[in-house]
Amino acid sequence: MIQWRVRRTATETDKGNQLTRILRILIEAFGYLFHLILAFSLLGLGLMGMLVQSSTFRIDMLPWESTRLVSVLVWANLIGICCVLLAMLGKFRWLYPFWGAVVLYYLANGVFVLEHYRDPDEFKTALWFVAGGAAAFLGSVLQLRRSFPRGRR
Repeated sequence: MIQWRVRRTATETDKGNQLTRILRILIEAFGYLFHLILAFSLLGLGLMGMLVQSSTFRIDMLPWESTRLVSVLVWANLIGICCVLLAMLGKFRWLYPFWGAVVLYYLANGVFVLEHYRDPDEFKTALWFVAGGAAAFLGSVLQLRRSFPRGRR
């Protein structure tokens, strides 16, 4: 009778650990996808801004304008893509949470400080975007605890 309870408890713990592991993997994967999609999208906008060379190029969520915005979009997102890819390969994983924190800061700053919304639906969408950034930041922090085999460090 005692052995049955111990086995049952061990099995329940294993199921809890598996569920936690699966949830952690999903959050990490979401973080990688979110940051890569965002970085490639903003890099594309920056490259289009370079081609057009407009003096009125502006994104309301970001504090920069025209040529400064274009250079920040291109260089910052190239750095971001490198940070995410290096973290996926297990190299310099500590850079990835810094990138996630910068992204979350500018998302939250753009939504709560800089942006002026015309209707509640726009604000709701922006809040979901910030929530996605927060979940992606959590994924970037969680990947720090992941261990790699000795050969991949």
